[in-house]
Amino acid sequence: MAMPGTPAECNIHASHCLQLAEKSTAPDIRAHFMYLAEQWMKLARDLEGTHKMVELIGSINYLEDQEVQEYQEAHKSNGG
Repeated sequence: MAMPGTPAECNIHASHCLQLAEKSTAPDIRAHFMYLAEQWMKLARDLEGTHKMVELIGSINYLEDQEVQEYQEAHKSNGG
């Protein structure tokens, strides 16, 4: 099984674990599926934060590149 790449995929797995926990009559198995659901939800939150961080870094890099380009263009027109 491949690792999920999105928070939505993790939440689907968490939901499935919760369903299995609800169906289980054995307390130890129920607890295990509850634990797995919590881990999937934690991973979803972590991935969401990571995706936001990547977007932010991408925005910063874009702005820096834009500033460098503007600086270079300004100095070209001023003769270097």
